[in-house]
Amino acid sequence: MSGRNRWPTLGILLTAHLTFTLVLWLVLGIVSAVTTAGLWWFGNVDESIWHNVATQVPRWFLMGLGIDAISTYLRLNVAHGRTRGDFLRQLWPYFVGLAVSAALLQTIGYLVEGGVYAAAGWSHDLPSAALFGNANDFAGIFATYTLFLLLWTIAGALVSAAFSRSVLTGLSTIPLALLIISPGEILLGPTGFLGIGNVLSGVGGSTVVGVGWGVVAAVVGCAAIWGIARDTPLRPKVA
Repeated sequence: MSGRNRWPTLGILLTAHLTFTLVLWLVLGIVSAVTTAGLWWFGNVDESIWHNVATQVPRWFLMGLGIDAISTYLRLNVAHGRTRGDFLRQLWPYFVGLAVSAALLQTIGYLVEGGVYAAAGWSHDLPSAALFGNANDFAGIFATYTLFLLLWTIAGALVSAAFSRSVLTGLSTIPLALLIISPGEILLGPTGFLGIGNVLSGVGGSTVVGVGWGVVAAVVGCAAIWGIARDTPLRPKVA
């Protein structure tokens, strides 16, 4: 039996969502290039434009994909005779695979931008502090974005699973979802999300705190999704 047949949901999710992720990356690359060209034409370029782009739109996009994974594919999975448990077991590697792939694209963005900046003689500095320190620490960038985007995907799936059960359950999980994504304000520095970065400013940006908190948040999020979705009643949608 092929791997795709053993992991049908995983293959379907990754095939669909990685395509959308690649398209988004190409669009953001164009936006970043046009913005850089505009700044160069009207003034000067002295910091990474890609960093500003990469820390904003992709997190919301991956949260949306996490929502879609539950709201669309859980119902389809059950309708085709597979159990909720089987779906959820394939959801965990989906989270990781999507986050790793998206983080790789993010890292390539920094790499390409760094090459352009070096050729033009521009300074490739970060506009704000991040755990990886500088825009040329590609291993640090990849690892940081993997965890950052993983948390946003899990948070989206959690809220979606909760709302699929009931509106009240969905509303009650929003604070937990905020806690799950909050380590990102240490991993990538203050990103402007609800002022969380200002609240966490006293915590510091140490690797141990950021990564440790992020890993715990990911585990808690996955456990919460399992607890909520493993016996969620799914009713057919009314046309």
